[in-house]
Amino acid sequence: MVTNQFFQNKGPFPLRKILKEINYKNSLSEELLIHNINDLQSADKNDITFLNSSKYKEKSLNTKAIACITSQNLSKYLPSKCLKIEVKNV
Repeated sequence: MVTNQFFQNKGPFPLRKILKEINYKNSLSEELLIHNINDLQSADKNDITFLNSSKYKEKSLNTKAIACITSQNLSKYLPSKCLKIEVKNV
């Protein structure tokens, strides 16, 4: 298992709180807890990830993340079970 050397995980955090911090306008009907942020390949069912390039298409199609920050153009490369958080600048 790879250890993260960039930040100390202090979660879980409610996804609504994360979305508020990034000024995301859409609301959620359910309360999800995010335990970690991870890359597309390492993310599990309690993690958030991001997709910023179509060159990661294959990895994004198989991500297990519960949510992904991405652009409107790239959201089609995410599994249906992954909540797509579409922003202008990933």
